[in-house]
Amino acid sequence: IIQLKRDLQNVKKRDMMMADYLNHVKF
Repeated sequence: IIQLKRDLQNVKKRDMMMADYLNHVKF
């Protein structure tokens, strides 16, 4: 269960980085 929670945090972090990356590419 802890591993799952950690994976979830990693996914969330990756999504935020992805959004940041897309914002940089857009402008």
